[in-house]
Amino acid sequence: LAGGFLPLTPEGAPYEFTIVDRHGSVVDLSNPAARDWVRSYMTAAAEMGQDGWMCDFAEWMPFDAQVASGTGQDLHNEYPLLWQRVNKEALDAVHGVGNGLCFNRSGWAGTQALSPVTWGGDQETSFARDDGIATAREIGVGLGLSGIGRYGSDIAGFSSVWGDAASRELYWRWIEMAAFEPVMRTHDGLAGSENWHWERDAETTEHFSRYTNWHLRLLPYLQLLDREYMEQGLPFMRHSILVEQAASEELRDAVDQHFLGDHLLIAPVLEEGATSRTVVLPPGTWHLLTGVGAWEASPAAGDSITVEAPLGTIPVLARGGTVLPLGDPSVVTSYPGSNSQVTGAEDRTDRLHLIGFSGGSSQGVLADGTEFDFQALEVDESAIPSLNALELAPACANEDSSNCVQSLALNEGRASFRINWSAGAQALSGGGWTLNLSLDVARSGVFELRFPPSSP
Repeated sequence: LAGGFLPLTPEGAPYEFTIVDRHGSVVDLSNPAARDWVRSYMTAAAEMGQDGWMCDFAEWMPFDAQVASGTGQDLHNEYPLLWQRVNKEALDAVHGVGNGLCFNRSGWAGTQALSPVTWGGDQETSFARDDGIATAREIGVGLGLSGIGRYGSDIAGFSSVWGDAASRELYWRWIEMAAFEPVMRTHDGLAGSENWHWERDAETTEHFSRYTNWHLRLLPYLQLLDREYMEQGLPFMRHSILVEQAASEELRDAVDQHFLGDHLLIAPVLEEGATSRTVVLPPGTWHLLTGVGAWEASPAAGDSITVEAPLGTIPVLARGGTVLPLGDPSVVTSYPGSNSQVTGAEDRTDRLHLIGFSGGSSQGVLADGTEFDFQALEVDESAIPSLNALELAPACANEDSSNCVQSLALNEGRASFRINWSAGAQALSGGGWTLNLSLDVARSGVFELRFPPSSP
């Protein structure tokens, strides 16, 4: 107020109004001096050690306000960009360009160049189609169609205005869904301790641990998608029309499923009390990556299947021919640190964990620069696999063994091989499948092959 940094009413008085449950105003960010004033506080926070924060709100500029640049109506859409820019400038100045994290809920054209992550705002702590768990998923997919690709929702919602606090079932289902969003983030919500939380009982803690582990292991795949987002503008969460250009009407209108990249189909359970759900499959071969049982399906265009999905599971399907890179299972954080008792992603850059799915072929470059060419049409699991024409040992003798068969589960349709990959061209092959890799440096790890499970 003293600096003249507030918008004014049409009558020329400082513009005050109610913001949720508070009374106040907003800063006129069209005023350069006001931006400097705001930035000074953000810079102080960053210098205290904050890596980032929610750059919340920015949608409250009144249309009839008088501001330095004109009217609030003229400034309204641009205001979120000014807000995101001043946050970014403060974080970049202290931590270096791109090393801070500001995540927003408001935006306009150009937001993706200023704010690294967007979330969907304050959904209700409910299964309601209107602003509950289903809405949070649709916001992420819709933002992707608008060019904003990094997204995460408030796990179990935030507001409890129209109903009860978050239930145990809602919390579990949202955890399952959020694990396969680009950003997985908890939030206490307005109801506070009345909402179900990760530490409420031992089963919930285990459930939370299992799916945060899935999210962390997806980091190499998410890094691939981030490269596509930076270079091509493709979002992480993709509507079917971005992936299947000849999508059937049934697939296009399947509102409760989406792709993560081009190769994973995410089908969260969004109905209270449901223990199964329908999934519309694109043409090609599809495998169940997470969920109940193991299977492979090759549908016609627009075919749907019913999959079992009891509480604690989410159907995630992988396209045949896909090579899915995963992080080492010993990694518990992707955050850089110096605690030798905590295994971070930077401690396991020498590991290479891949899952290959039969029923197709693919080639490309992983996030670490490894080039691959994978073909797996009809797998003959009885053939002895080999690495560079040398047969693998039929079983791994101990945890230190390499170039051996770690496990073979025909009824689950999977085989795991523990491999020491040398630098340069490498070829791992078996009956009906081949994985060619070109590596810059030597790595160790596991290759898991998925194929149609044998009948009991």
